[in-house]
Amino acid sequence: SLIVSDSVTIAVQINGKTRGTIDIEIDAKEDLIFEMVMQEKTLNKYIVGKNVVKKITVPNRLMNILVS
Repeated sequence: SLIVSDSVTIAVQINGKTRGTIDIEIDAKEDLIFEMVMQEKTLNKYIVGKNVVKKITVPNRLMNILVS
């Protein structure tokens, strides 16, 4: 129990291309992960001004955001 981490690194993909990673608590909800992505300057530049079509989340591993 001493080596169990409270956070996890999640890969962030935008339109299927890996654009970066974020560190977030384990079992975070999709909305919280999306907020963290929007706060990250290196990631939100791909989303701002575009229409978010779909958000796909694999818990504790990946978030894929489809924009048009």
